[in-house]
Amino acid sequence: MATSPDKRSSRASGGRSAPARRLGTSEARAAFSELVGDLASHTEAAPSLADNAVEVGPHRTGGVWLVPEVDAQGALDRIETLQAQIDELEDEVENVALGLWIAERLEHSDGKRIPASQVIRELGFGDLAKDLPEWPE
Repeated sequence: MATSPDKRSSRASGGRSAPARRLGTSEARAAFSELVGDLASHTEAAPSLADNAVEVGPHRTGGVWLVPEVDAQGALDRIETLQAQIDELEDEVENVALGLWIAERLEHSDGKRIPASQVIRELGFGDLAKDLPEWPE
């Protein structure tokens, strides 16, 4: 790039990620076509949005990040994957909690049948059980 960008580490103070390159708005405007060409030349997503990004702002103080499209798409893919993993783990936690609850109920059971409405209420879904018939004792 024709301008001399300010080089920084990928980790700014406070542990936040930050682009390694910084430009003032005037510098970025003057070299915009070259900057876009450089960013568009990336063909594989970097592990972090900050890795290939260029931070642009008045007097190099930041304000916006310009990132390659491939990095933005990679970040969106990672978010989608992580959300799917979170959803799966939440399901597993619910299953474990239900299993523990059932084990506890069996441990303290006297062998009698338990009405479904009571089980539903004990699981915290009382609103679903309100229209269910009560089982006679």
